[in-house]
Amino acid sequence: MSLSLLAPLLGVAFALGAAGSVRSLLSPQVTTRVFTILAAGSAVAVAWALALIAFGWAITVPAVRHLVGWCDVMLPEHHTVSPWFGVPAVALLVVGSARAVLVIHRYRQLDRRWSCGAPLDIVASPAPVAFAVPGRPGTVVVSDAMLHLLDADERTALLAHERAHLDHHHHRYLRVTRMAVLIVPVLAPLETWVVHASERWADEEAAVAVGDGSIVARALTRVAATMITPAPRGALAFGATGVAARIAALTHPRRPGAAAAVVGLVVVGLAVVGALASSTVQLHHLVAFADHVCSYE
Repeated sequence: MSLSLLAPLLGVAFALGAAGSVRSLLSPQVTTRVFTILAAGSAVAVAWALALIAFGWAITVPAVRHLVGWCDVMLPEHHTVSPWFGVPAVALLVVGSARAVLVIHRYRQLDRRWSCGAPLDIVASPAPVAFAVPGRPGTVVVSDAMLHLLDADERTALLAHERAHLDHHHHRYLRVTRMAVLIVPVLAPLETWVVHASERWADEEAAVAVGDGSIVARALTRVAATMITPAPRGALAFGATGVAARIAALTHPRRPGAAAAVVGLVVVGLAVVGALASSTVQLHHLVAFADHVCSYE
């Protein structure tokens, strides 16, 4: 049982490889959505497998068997889990859950700290900073130094970019992928790709708003060269990541072909299904065991 339940790790490896191979074929909008689903599906698959491993080991502990009223004579007939697998599985589940709770708390603090209930909050600061904080209606936080740094068109592009993050709820995608990485750290590349794709998505929205992608690229270049103060962790910042690639995409835009996008989606979809199936197929071990125990007289 232990070795078979490690199959989801192979599924996650395949999912990462598939995502890396097709991400250039997908638009930022599709990449953000699909990779978030891929991260969540992979994390659920691994967490499910860990839970099954932890359960398979727990039923070998006499105190647990006594607590639930299971008899010892049935256990040798079941393929139980070695402590070498069970204990780390329990530890990973506990640590991952604790980290997730802490990050959720940090997100709530960020939202309470910066969401003022107004769509725009201009703060006094010598550092050029701009970021979006979700809420109702969500707040774009911009320092006065940032506004002084940019000309009128660039300011319009900046505000449109940050507003796009809020209008399209990018924080939800990023927080889901962050939770997935806390459970399965090897999914970190997916988080990076989702962050980059969401920034490109907002760049494209800003380019539509100002009517010229070169204005967004110009603002991004200026901000990236001068922004030395990072935005709060978890906020959606204008010049935080992938600046060179984003500028290239703005100045030399290209649209992925529909056929390539379909192929990419199919590959990623198979990766998600494979990762989930590799865990779920193992459920028959526990179902058979439960039926065996319950029917024992």
